[in-house]
Parts: sequence; C-alpha cells; structure tokens
Amino acid sequence: MLTGDRRLEKELEQSWRVNCVGLDGPRAALSIVPTPLRNRSNRRHLYAVAQFAALTLNPDCDLLKGPCNYSPCGRFFITKRKKASIYCSRRCCQLAGAARSTKRRRPEDEKRDKLKQIAAAIETWRNARTKDDWKISVCKQLPEVSLSFLTRAVSKSDLVPPTRSDAVTVSRAE
Repeated sequence: MLTGDRRLEKELEQSWRVNCVGLDGPRAALSIVPTPLRNRSNRRHLYAVAQFAALTLNPDCDLLKGPCNYSPCGRFFITKRKKASIYCSRRCCQLAGAARSTKRRRPEDEKRDKLKQIAAAIETWRNARTKDDWKISVCKQLPEVSLSFLTRAVSKSDLVPPTRSDAVTVSRAE
C-alpha cells in the first residue's frame, strides 16, 4: 500500500516520531508517538493520517475491509475472519445479487425497445380525444407496461412526460 503511494508514505513518516526509552537495567525500548499538530490549517488531515498510521500498526488491521462492494452502501467494515469478504453484511450481499440478477434478466435492449413503444403510445394519446391521463392511456395501449415502470422512467430521466398542453383537449360542446 505504501509503495504505491509515495505521498502517503511521506505523510506517515512525518506523522510519527520514534523515541528511545530507557528501561530498568541496561535495556531500552523504542516508543512511537504522534508528532504534535502545530499546523492549524492542516490539523484535521494530519490527525487523520496519524490515526491511519496507528491503524496499520494494529495486528488485526487485516480484518478491516472495504469499501462494501454493494455500490449504494460503500461502507468500510471489520470482518470476523481474515477471509476475503467484499460485502459488509449479508443484506448487502443479497441486494447486490438481486441487482445483478435483475440486470441480467432485463437487458438494456429490452428497456430501449419498451421506451420506443411508450413514445409511440404517447403520440397516440396526444392525437386521441380522451380525458385519460397519459400514463393510464399508455398502460391501456401497452398492457406489459406498468404505472410504476412509467414513474421510474420519468424519475430516471429516461422518459420526458408530456404535458396537458401537448394533448388535444376534449371540449364539452362536441
């Protein structure tokens, strides 16, 4: 880790100092202490580097893993064993598997084709004389399209909802 990032290696070297401490008798010991945080503008960063250095000196630092491989989570976590775990919890593992499965089941091509069909159904709704909302009209024309799919497509900006002014309005005189 340190050999890959020279800047981090230099910061870690500067964040700690080694003191020689005399023990009883002829023996001595080395103690590692954090350097005083004198630089006010960079104090939080230096404190974080010192804490990171202390973490790397811990014999159980191999148990720290992360970030969680389930992208909405992204948390760092501590494992109980030194095995290679990529998820912070069983729940994140299940959610990631479900997302992969859904993605495999519904390829992007199907979604694009469905959005094209919806655009055609919206054009039909614009030209029709109906009081139905555009979503209801599209769902009547395309039974395989649900209201929640339309709402999700609008929320994700895959679909621009038509406005009432675009549609032909039904007048009461007719």
